[in-house]
Amino acid sequence: MKRALIVGGATAALAFSSAGIALAGSTPDTAPERGVRGLSDPVTTACNGGTLKQVKSVSTDNGYNYYEGAPTTVKGARIRVSGPARGKDTVIVTFSASSALGNSTDGDYDQAVLQARVDGSHLRPGRDEEAVLTGASNQYESSSLQFCGRIGGGTHTLDLTTQVLDNATDDGLYLFLDDWTMKVEVYN
Repeated sequence: MKRALIVGGATAALAFSSAGIALAGSTPDTAPERGVRGLSDPVTTACNGGTLKQVKSVSTDNGYNYYEGAPTTVKGARIRVSGPARGKDTVIVTFSASSALGNSTDGDYDQAVLQARVDGSHLRPGRDEEAVLTGASNQYESSSLQFCGRIGGGTHTLDLTTQVLDNATDDGLYLFLDDWTMKVEVYN
């Protein structure tokens, strides 16, 4: 046993001394600065409210397929909330799920999008009315999307729709949604 420890220690010492030699012999990194680069600065959207008034959620661990074509309501993703007595409240809808885009071919840029609605009108996740849920070809992903808007008085129904977009060929695409949660927060 002592022999194994000594050999193990010698191996570790050799590895550290080799790494030290490699680092000591390296030239300074002359590559351009590393980091994230884009064409322009990111555009951000604030969605702020005051005091939290309501939180409601609905979840499922049952998987379901949604096929390409027109937007389809996500089964079970429906929550009713009350608006303010006067003025407007801020409503935030968060959706998280495990998802996969089936029958997609790499490079086709196929995707599944998600839309949140309040009383049938779309909430915005930012500058667009829909957000990409998944674009992976035949791989499971974990996704989380957030939508924001304002509601007036009365009772309002929030729901979700999804649409599978076949951007190249007719592949018979489908979205598999599993283990999802829809959460609604209302702030004054």
